[in-house]
Amino acid sequence: MFNFNPVIAIENICTTYGHPMGVVIQACRVHFGSANTEALQSLLQVTEEDWISIVKLARQHRIRPVVLKALLSCTLPANIRKIIDGELKLVLRDELKRTGETIKKATLLQENGIEALPYKGITYSYEFYGEYAMRESSDMDFAIDPNQLPEADRLLASDNYFSAEKKYYNYLGHDLYVKRNRGYNFKKVDQDTQNLIEMHWGMLEDCNLVSGVENTFHFTEKKRADDQAHATYTLNKFEHFKAIYLHHTVQEGLTYLKTIIDIAQGLSVVAHPNSDLEKKILFDLVRHHRLEEVAWLSYRLFGVRSSFTTNSKATMERLEKFPFLIQLRSIKKQGSYSFLNYFSYHSRLLWARIFFVQGTIPTLLFLLKAVGRVFTYDIDDYKWAKIPRNLSFLYHFIRPIRKIFFPSNPLHR
Repeated sequence: MFNFNPVIAIENICTTYGHPMGVVIQACRVHFGSANTEALQSLLQVTEEDWISIVKLARQHRIRPVVLKALLSCTLPANIRKIIDGELKLVLRDELKRTGETIKKATLLQENGIEALPYKGITYSYEFYGEYAMRESSDMDFAIDPNQLPEADRLLASDNYFSAEKKYYNYLGHDLYVKRNRGYNFKKVDQDTQNLIEMHWGMLEDCNLVSGVENTFHFTEKKRADDQAHATYTLNKFEHFKAIYLHHTVQEGLTYLKTIIDIAQGLSVVAHPNSDLEKKILFDLVRHHRLEEVAWLSYRLFGVRSSFTTNSKATMERLEKFPFLIQLRSIKKQGSYSFLNYFSYHSRLLWARIFFVQGTIPTLLFLLKAVGRVFTYDIDDYKWAKIPRNLSFLYHFIRPIRKIFFPSNPLHR
């Protein structure tokens, strides 16, 4: 798919993936400073239908702040500028609301002695993009010590945050729940606003084997979120980058543009490790999870160079086998989903994830865990059929039957 030229010509992207995608990629290059506004302007002689597609692509790939800000720096038809400006303001409004709520909840938890460090979402936006609201998000993520989960539950309940997973948590018991899951979620509905909090003690689901890289958070390396005395604590930047990198590659398969942009944005920030922990994080990501290949991809797509960018022929040949630049690998929202929909989506996603697990044995173990996941019941199975705890082994048989005859939306997580 890719030849060995350093940066993919924007004309080639337009030809292969359509002009709207070419505009989106060029807007991303403007964001990264590898293309100027004039280069983007030259692509904007488009139809109204194309404008709709451009905005839709930015929304689907969850990169509206990056793309729409770049577009607003151009000369646009008045009606298009109004649409784009309105769309961007809605995103920024939601993200700024989420920023305030994240800081409030982090302060509440941390002042009560709970190791709850905000990451991803608005925190990654500030740490790596330099400002809040540059990333689209839908929830507030915290790294937490799972032993403090009951106390966190009590504190958040005092602010009307409740978890739909509590009955399932009680059903499994604390130890088994923590072993079987990587997180615990809360929800608060306040008038027209829905706030979601995800507490994580693992960076990835158990079925996503993390070879040679710890799937836990280091709280000893925490830092103040904005380097000010009054700020709440967050993860060490390298630990934060590792969490995002593993989530976007091994978990998400790097199958939409936000994931690649986040990593490209983070690469320059983690260019100069200081501590042994920071050096080990980058070494492990290069050795076990293809950090050099992803750095090369960010250069190919966005012209972003980093200390990890390589011109290795082997690296480029591996990328040739994996179609990163794609439309969303998803199934359009519909009234019902067949098992074929579900199987097709997850088999493609599994193939994408495997790319980021290096080595024959780790790959085989990864596949075995993925197969085992088919028979490992979760909260959806518990909601579907309530079975007494002493008969919970029956879920291992019920789960594959449910997936075949009553498949859920494959995009739901």
